[in-house]
Amino acid sequence: MLTPKMFEPLTQRRYLLPFKAARLPQQFTDVLIIGGGVAGLRAAIAAEAEGADVLILTKDTIDESNTWYAQGGIAAVLQPTDTTESHIHDTEVGGAGLCDNEAVKIVVEEGPERVLELLEWGAHFDKKEGNPHGLAFTREGGHSSPRILHAFGDATGKELAQTLIRTVRSKDAIRISQNSFVIDLLTDDADSGRGTSVPLSVWTSAYCNDMYGYVPTSRVQQEGGYEGGRANLWSWLPSPWTSTVENRITTTVHQLVQQVTRSTGVPPVTNPTLSEHP
Repeated sequence: MLTPKMFEPLTQRRYLLPFKAARLPQQFTDVLIIGGGVAGLRAAIAAEAEGADVLILTKDTIDESNTWYAQGGIAAVLQPTDTTESHIHDTEVGGAGLCDNEAVKIVVEEGPERVLELLEWGAHFDKKEGNPHGLAFTREGGHSSPRILHAFGDATGKELAQTLIRTVRSKDAIRISQNSFVIDLLTDDADSGRGTSVPLSVWTSAYCNDMYGYVPTSRVQQEGGYEGGRANLWSWLPSPWTSTVENRITTTVHQLVQQVTRSTGVPPVTNPTLSEHP
């Protein structure tokens, strides 16, 4: 039988699941990457190129990410009649004053190099004979020049993900831990005098079957799947369930609170985080 005393720790305790750090098996790595979408995979490749030992944690399998379902193309200045200045202008006009100008400049200027890099790694973009690099370019949205690349029509994200996954798996210094759900980050106290905010450990669970401690020198946390993740507050959505799944946890805990309240008549402990998600 559920009692108020049993219910209280659910909303007040620091961690989602209880654990004792000293009793958990631990793995050490130079760089810990949380998230296996395009950003996480590319970050892993970059870190490995600098000589780091890398570990990627993914909530599901490595091929289940928001990247995999992206249908839009990739914009890059690769034709002689196009310019980076034009691409920057088009982007800022389309952004209606909301763009970070420095970010736009970096993305546009580095875009062609990244596309050529993907081609070297075996990416299969749609082709058109006679075009630069044999690629098919389309003009879409607010772009003033044909600069959009697609792969297999609307499967650009899938091809991008597969290319990066193949590249990551070819690197001996990159490990992938699939079905690993991040429970918490244990960071050094800012007032401890150590002068670092790098996590001392990250505790994860393979969906509660096993728990491990990962001790990284540094951490990269990818915030992909934003739109789909926020949509996880609703029953039906087009994005994969792995998109920012923390929202699904919040919703689930809120539902549990309501269920306990109905069953016991005990009012829930006030918690702003839960009350934000009806």
